[in-house]
Amino acid sequence: MNRAILLIAPALVFVAEIAHCQGTIIFANTPSTPVSWARYDRLVQTGEYVAGLYYTTDLTAQPDTDVPIDDFQLATVVPISSNPLFPGVYVGGLVAIPGVPGGTEVRIQVRAWWAAYESYSEAWMLGRPPEDLGASNVGIVTLGGDTQPTPSTSSFVQGFAVTAVVPEPSTLLLGLVGALGLGLHRPFRRR
Repeated sequence: MNRAILLIAPALVFVAEIAHCQGTIIFANTPSTPVSWARYDRLVQTGEYVAGLYYTTDLTAQPDTDVPIDDFQLATVVPISSNPLFPGVYVGGLVAIPGVPGGTEVRIQVRAWWAAYESYSEAWMLGRPPEDLGASNVGIVTLGGDTQPTPSTSSFVQGFAVTAVVPEPSTLLLGLVGALGLGLHRPFRRR
């Protein structure tokens, strides 16, 4: 019995140390910075959408919400507005960022999508109308943990709208459309 304790105790200390070293952030917004639904010109209601906390340790990375996957990783997902008195509000509480120690600077972005999907990228890829996707501004924060105070996303994330994501047309596509237009125009020219 004593041998089992001697073997298990170091493993428990190691696991506790790993959990203790993870950086943390408070994932929430306020009623003054709600998530709105641009298509219907109203705030997002309970059960319609979820908010995901995305992060990257690459401080030069830029989010690209016009593609399903970018350099940002999903940390957690919470429903938007579980309280009908505060539509458009999400409260995720204290979130540990996996594999990133406290005191590390990270880029953070909040993204919203239809609640039927598990992630922003899944909603993007599975054909949900683009009006049902949204993303906040990006902020750089120093994660809490160890001796660092824990920051909150509400200190830098502004309110944002779930709105259309319109990808830019490629040059090749524009050239093909132009060539098609010229080709159709030629047979109908008057002689």
